[in-house]
This record gives sequence, C-alpha cells and structure tokens, in this order.
Amino acid sequence: MRERVFFTQTPSFLAYQRLMEGSKGKSNAQSLFGVHRIPCDHQIRDLLDAVSPEHLFPVFEEILQVLEAQGQLEDFRCLGDSLLVALDGTEYFSSDKIHCPHCSTRTQKSGKTHYFHSVVTPVIVCPGQNHVIPLVPEFIVPQDGHDKQDCENAAAKRWLSRQEQCLRALNVKVLGDDLYCHQPLCQQFLEQQLNFIVVCRPESHTTLYEHLEGIELPTLTTKKWTGLVKSRKPIPTAISTESPSKIAMRPCWLTGANLLSPPLMAR
Repeated sequence: MRERVFFTQTPSFLAYQRLMEGSKGKSNAQSLFGVHRIPCDHQIRDLLDAVSPEHLFPVFEEILQVLEAQGQLEDFRCLGDSLLVALDGTEYFSSDKIHCPHCSTRTQKSGKTHYFHSVVTPVIVCPGQNHVIPLVPEFIVPQDGHDKQDCENAAAKRWLSRQEQCLRALNVKVLGDDLYCHQPLCQQFLEQQLNFIVVCRPESHTTLYEHLEGIELPTLTTKKWTGLVKSRKPIPTAISTESPSKIAMRPCWLTGANLLSPPLMAR
C-alpha cells in the first residue's frame, strides 16, 4: 500500500481510485496492480490494530544508521558538534465515547470522562534546517505493575533509558519544554551524562526566580529582520527544582524574545 500511495501522490488512495473509476470507467489499481476491491480506511485500521507499533521501530533505527553512514547527520550538528533532539508529547486519538484498555483518561468539568492516546515523539532538529529526523517514539500507555496513569514525563524517562547507548554515541543534547524541567528527569539527564536545554517558566519554578531577583546581569541583544528582539543573560549557577535536594546547573542561559518568552535552563 505504501508504494501505491507514493505512486499516485495522493493522501487518500481509495478516494483517488474512486474518482478515477468514476471519470474513466477504470482505476489504475485494477490495471496496474490487479486490485479489484480496495479496502476502506476502517478495514485497513481493523487489520493494522492487531499489529504492535514496536514492529516498525527497526525502520526508524535503520534510517538513522543509513543517514549517519552517508554523512547526512553532519548537516544537523551544531552547538559543539552535537545533535539536538527535541522531546515533545502529542495526542493522536481523542474521543468521549470510543476507548480501549490502552487509553489515557481525563475528567472534564462536566464530569464526563475523555479518552485519548498520546505519544512522545523525539526528533532531531537544527537551526536553519527546514526538515527534522524522527526517532523511535515512546507511547504513553498503562504500564504493568503501575497503579498511576502513565504520563509524558514517565514515557520520556523510559525512552531515555532505552536509547541511552545511541544518544551517547551520537553526542546528543536533549531539548524540552517546561514539563521536562523537574528534578527526576533532570537527574536522569545527569546520570546518563546528557547535556540538555529545557524551558523553565516563572510560575512553575518560583525558587529559581527568587534566586535571580535583584541580580544585575549583562544582556546581549540582537534584532532580527522580522523585528524580533532576543536577549541572552548568562547565569553562573541556577536551581531547577523546588525540592530540598536541588540540582545546580553550570552554565545556564536565560533567553527571551521581546522579554515575553519563558527562559531556558541549560547544562
């Protein structure tokens, strides 16, 4: 089916074949591929639902190995010849009625239960590149032996553990939003000897901002062609957790756009 979609250059193979059959009396699925009964989307989903996503993980790994062997990853290296891997979660299914044992749930204000599926999708990014390289994802699903619902942070920690050897070999810096800027995950970064850059918002890191209050820091300001002004403030030591056993980062850079964007925590 993948080859057929690439051949027709259309996102919906079935719709394209029906349109062709209606206008020309015959589709090229019949003439070229010998397919006389094209399965609908629901039938394809029914067939694929039984296939574990893990069966596709080797494809991600093989593509990454090929890109590295061909030297394609060099165009993505920056910040000390490292690869930037951005971690972020996304929902790919959502319903108030349809659900399965692997669904996550949230209770709405009305009291109704909302069901959804989500996944952490790591990608290699680079400033100036308009493409990204997707890596093996980590699905947010109920875990055996755990009473609490799975979450994005827990899934990110599992992914880091499973990909530890690969991340070290590639000299990776991990990027994340404010959700990742908490001690358990930062501690795992340190234990795995990974450099990282994470967002830390004032409302979720009050202790950090208390330490910064009143400190006069030099600021480097640059103006982009869009008119956006960016400022950077170097901080010798910063604190990234509200708990007593705090993690110190050296060095740390606060960056902002028009002084509205949240700062970053870096190691």
